Amino acid sequence: KMGKGWKNQKRKRREQSSDGDKSSKPKSGQRSSDWSRFTKPKEMRSDKMIAYYSSQGIFGWGLPSTTANSSNTPSSAASDTPTASTANTTTYKTSSIQTSDRSLDRSLFCDYTTRTLNASFRVTSLSPQHFQDQFHSQIQSFTSGSTTVPVVASDGTVSPTVVSPARRIPFVPGAYQLSVDRNTIRKSPRLKEFHEWLKVQTDVGHITRQETVSMVPPAALSVLPHHSVLDMCAAPGSKTTQLLETISQIPPGSSEPVGCVVANDADTRRAHMLVHQCKRINSPALLVTTHPGQEFPMPPSYRNDGEGNEGVFDRVLCDVPCTGDGTVRKNPTIFKTWNANSQNNIHSLQVAIAMRGVRLCKVGGLLCYSTCSMSPAEDEAAVCSILRQCDGAVELVECEELRDKGFVGRPGLTEWRVFDDNKATLKHFGDDRWREAGRKK
Repeated sequence: KMGKGWKNQKRKRREQSSDGDKSSKPKSGQRSSDWSRFTKPKEMRSDKMIAYYSSQGIFGWGLPSTTANSSNTPSSAASDTPTASTANTTTYKTSSIQTSDRSLDRSLFCDYTTRTLNASFRVTSLSPQHFQDQFHSQIQSFTSGSTTVPVVASDGTVSPTVVSPARRIPFVPGAYQLSVDRNTIRKSPRLKEFHEWLKVQTDVGHITRQETVSMVPPAALSVLPHHSVLDMCAAPGSKTTQLLETISQIPPGSSEPVGCVVANDADTRRAHMLVHQCKRINSPALLVTTHPGQEFPMPPSYRNDGEGNEGVFDRVLCDVPCTGDGTVRKNPTIFKTWNANSQNNIHSLQVAIAMRGVRLCKVGGLLCYSTCSMSPAEDEAAVCSILRQCDGAVELVECEELRDKGFVGRPGLTEWRVFDDNKATLKHFGDDRWREAGRKK
C-alpha cells in the first residue's frame, strides 16, 4: 500500500507540473526563479537563520564597550585579511554592548554573506629556503600591480573589481590571501598565467590551496617536529597537510622525521581524497586510518595506569562534522536547507568524538576542537559539555601565540538557548549555576 500511494503522489505531481505555465520555465542559459533564490543570499530564506543568531545574542557579542552614538566597526570588518587587534587591552562587557553595535554587527554579517570568498594558499615549509624565496618573489610579480577584472557576485551580477596585491596572513607562515575568489582566478583571462602557475606549483607540492579559516586550527595546536599528532576527521586533508609539513621536518642529527601524523576519517571514499591530498608531501610520517572517530581504538598499554598517565598523542585535532552554516559564502544553498533541529541532532556526535580525542591525548597535550558552524549548540555547548564530563581533567586555554601574531577573535558566548525548528525554546543555558561551572572548569 505504501508503494502504491507513493506512485500515486508521484503521478499527481507530474500531472500538476505538466498543467503549469510552460512559458514560465527558464530558457537555455537562464536561471529559474528557484535557483535564483539559491544563489542570491539577500533574496533567499535567510531570515530564519539570521533571526536565530540574533536571538542567541551573537551579533554584537564580544565587541568592545562603546557609547550608543559610537559607529566604530570591528577591526576585521574592513578586510577579509586578519589584522592586529587591541582586544587584549579592552574589557569586554556584555551589559555595555549597545543596540547600535548589535545592528552594525548584524548588517556587517549580512553584507559579508553576499561577498565572494577570497582565495588563499600556503607555500609549503618543506621546500628549500631558496625555493621559498623564489616563490615569494614570483607571487609578488604576479600580484604586485593592481588590475581590474570582472567578478561575478553571489547575486549573479558582474562588476569590475580591482585585484590588489596578495597579502600575507600574519599568523600562518608562508600563507597568502588574494582579493578575488577561486572562480575569478580560474576564468579571468588576465589572471590565466597566475592560475596556471598555481596549478603547476600545487601539483608538485610546493603550494597548498587552502581557505584561510582552515589554516587556523592547525596553527592553534603549535605542533613541533617531534610530536605525535592525531587528526580525527581528516578528509579532505588540507589541515592534515599543514600538520604534516611541520612533522616532516627532519631535526639535526637524524635522517628521517621523528614525529608522526595519524589521519583518520570514517568515510573510506573521503579517505581516498585524503591520501591523494597528502601524496604531494611524500612524507613517511603519515598513517591513514578509516574508523569512526568516537570509537577510535585506545591501545591497552596507553590506558590510565592509575598514576595519571594516559594517552597516545601530543596533539589532537577534532575538526568534527557539523551543519556547516559558516560556509554560506561558498555554499549559499545552506540558507534554504538550514534548520535548528539539525544542529541539535549532531551535537551528541560532536561531543562523543571530542571526548574520545581527550582520552587519546596525553596528559599535558593539546586538543583543538573546531567546526564550520557559528551555532552555539555546536561550539560553546559542545565545549561546555566536554569540560563538565572531564570534571577538571582538562582546562580551556587561550591561543596566545595566534593572538600575538595578529589573529582576531571574540570571546565565546556564556549563555545560549536551545531551539527546535518551530522557534520554541527547549532549554536556556546561562544562569548562575552554569556560569559558575564554566568558571571552575
